[in-house]
Amino acid sequence: MIEASSTRRADGWAPTLIYNNGGRVIAALRCGTMQEAIRESEDMLDCMRQYPNTFLNCHPEPHQCIDLSQ
Repeated sequence: MIEASSTRRADGWAPTLIYNNGGRVIAALRCGTMQEAIRESEDMLDCMRQYPNTFLNCHPEPHQCIDLSQ
């Protein structure tokens, strides 16, 4: 299971996906509030459910943090 979340950054809130294996993916997108970032994360999860084949190789290793803004 993947959880929708957010991460605070200097330039705003980033949508974040937290994986069961301790890994997480922080999006490059920045939002003005934590709630906006969580909604964006939920939208990302909906997209993953609709197009699962697109995301087959886009998951973090255990305890890996992938920051897409870098």
